[in-house]
Amino acid sequence: MPETLIIRLNDSAVDKVCWARQVDATEQAAETFSGPLADAAPAALGCRVVVLVPCTEILTTSTSVPSRNLQKIAAAVPNLLEEQFATNIDELHFAMGRRNEDGQIAVAVVSREKMDSWLKQLHRAGIWPEVMVPDYLALPFREKVWSLLIEEGACRVRTATWAGFAVDADNLPLLLTGMVDESGESGPEQISLIECGRGEEDSASQGAMILPASLASLGLYIKVRSEERRVGKECRSRWSP
Repeated sequence: MPETLIIRLNDSAVDKVCWARQVDATEQAAETFSGPLADAAPAALGCRVVVLVPCTEILTTSTSVPSRNLQKIAAAVPNLLEEQFATNIDELHFAMGRRNEDGQIAVAVVSREKMDSWLKQLHRAGIWPEVMVPDYLALPFREKVWSLLIEEGACRVRTATWAGFAVDADNLPLLLTGMVDESGESGPEQISLIECGRGEEDSASQGAMILPASLASLGLYIKVRSEERRVGKECRSRWSP
């Protein structure tokens, strides 16, 4: 089985990515590196590439679809969720995950424009990812435990198999208290804190979002191969000599 290269994209600057190779899916990733995206390209050779993308750009939700047919589910989900978006659903990319114990299907939604932008940046650097993952889903998950990452004034929280949120540090106490109170008996018994990012050279800061286990532990991720074929052709024609 090939090694996995995990790349985390920055919220705003493509020259501030971090990456690490994961040899065994049951173990933590090896040493973490940071720098321009192009510097990660050599590490991608022979690897399955997983890209952690800013969760601020992705909506994760769930919906109920009676059908078990994958094609019917894929066709039904955008229409079922249409009222949640001001944007035309044709401008959005929907990725479906597994069903939970209540029969709800996990869904990740991202604008096609943003997804195209990420893919073009990766392709220019010579990197061809297999899947994209909302970054908070790379935080550890256990039943009744929420994982909280604090870095450089921004916070990511993973609250469930395919749920979480991002918030700035100033608003975290109020939002977190409200969500815990609202969740009642189904809420967390513990909040696991990961605090890092006190300096730009802090290696722990750069590696905090590295996948702790296999993709199966994520619950939800976006396969990009179909999108990649569409965008990749455009990139090759535009950037090839």
